[in-house]
Amino acid sequence: MIAGRGQKGFILMDSLVGIIILTVALLAILLTYSQATITAVSARNYNNAVYLAQQTVEELKRNNGRTEFDPSVGPPVTIKGIQYTIDLTRLTIPEVQTNTNLRQYKVTVTWAERINSKVINRNVELVDYYYSAPQGWTL
Repeated sequence: MIAGRGQKGFILMDSLVGIIILTVALLAILLTYSQATITAVSARNYNNAVYLAQQTVEELKRNNGRTEFDPSVGPPVTIKGIQYTIDLTRLTIPEVQTNTNLRQYKVTVTWAERINSKVINRNVELVDYYYSAPQGWTL
C-alpha cells in the first residue's frame, strides 16, 4: 500500500515515541533498583550495629556487670568495609539509687555511611539494666 500525502514519516515518528516511552520506563526501573540497593545496604549496616550492641551487653552480663573489658578502648570493629565504634556508658538511675546492685548501661554504636556521595553519620543506642547479685548470693 502506498502512503498518502499526510502519512509520510508516520512510522518514524511512531518509532521515536515508542523509544522515548521505553527509555522512560527503563529509567524508572533503574532508579527504583538503585534506591532499593541503597536501602538494603543501610539496613544491613543497621543490623550489624544492633548485633554489636547486643554482643556488648552479653559481654557485660558474662563479666558479671564489670566494665573492665570496656569495648570503647579497643579499635573500631570493621564489617564489610564499614567501621563501627562502640561506646559503653554506665548511667545513673535516680529512682533506685538506694539499690547499688541495679545498674543501667547504654551502648552506643556509631558508623558512617556514604549515600550518593554524601557521608551520613548514624548511631544505634541500646539501654539495658543489669542486676549484679551481692557477694555470696546465688540466683
